[in-house]
Amino acid sequence: MSGPELQDLCRLCGVLRRSESHRNPTRKEDVSKIIRAGLNINVEEDVTGIHPPYICRPCEMKLRRWWDATKKKKKASLNIKVSNFPRGEGISSQSTTATLAKVEWEEAARSAGLNTWLTDSRLQVMKMDGEGMPSVFFTVFDDCTWRLIVAGIVAQGDLPVCCGHPRVLSVEDFQDMLRKLSSLFVCEGNKDLHGVVEARKGAEGQMPIRITANDIYCQGTVRHIKCLLLSNRPRCDVCRIHRSDLMVLASREKGKLFKDVSVDSTIPNKNLTNQQLQQKVSLLQTERRNLKRRSLALKDKVASLLEKENVARQ
Repeated sequence: MSGPELQDLCRLCGVLRRSESHRNPTRKEDVSKIIRAGLNINVEEDVTGIHPPYICRPCEMKLRRWWDATKKKKKASLNIKVSNFPRGEGISSQSTTATLAKVEWEEAARSAGLNTWLTDSRLQVMKMDGEGMPSVFFTVFDDCTWRLIVAGIVAQGDLPVCCGHPRVLSVEDFQDMLRKLSSLFVCEGNKDLHGVVEARKGAEGQMPIRITANDIYCQGTVRHIKCLLLSNRPRCDVCRIHRSDLMVLASREKGKLFKDVSVDSTIPNKNLTNQQLQQKVSLLQTERRNLKRRSLALKDKVASLLEKENVARQ
């Protein structure tokens, strides 16, 4: 399909956009965050000449209404017919309510207070966090195999939330998973240990991959490598036990901050206490005065040497 034709189509529904003279068309990049959260489509990977650059007004309104509802933690469905733009082929519209024989599964997920996205090849169930962003992706493929991603981590079969569920789900397995997702917390890990994280940064401010050999630093929190990911409490038992080791490190880092600082201290100012900052300012002022005195003394010495040299020449 040629460029001018693509300009007139909606990137999402594939329908010919209605031209509105009083407003500019909405670029897909302007709502890429919402598209990715609601439809799991990354428009940044679109190919020029294959994917349209704009979205129509109705799709934009649906996206924004869904986004506002999810931020307010209200139940909302994103009823957009997503079109496929394959290479070298025409456009084929694919309805999100008819592509899988799992419409009942989608309704069950919505009834459990979860968000969904249904395509011709998969059903994706999402749990939103307090900021309205997906923190859990539970994907069921057209062959009833499944994948669970929690806080950016792929859940393995040995985790409690996965135990007992076969590779191919039955209706009962799916319903049991929905109960777990809707009732359990996403483990928050240990996200309040800023001093420890700062101390582990690289020389150029690179964020650490781990704090100890038994954890990982991911999405702003420290998790034990055996974190349960989903728990009946905000912090799982594994991360709660690991917290004692992290608190020891935090105490050590805090102790370092209370030591006297020097003007050439490598500790960032933002990590110093008010008392330490005042001490550092005082030291800098003292050093500045000393430097000024040494500079004046050096000038006097040079002037004296020049005067003696002139006298000797005479």
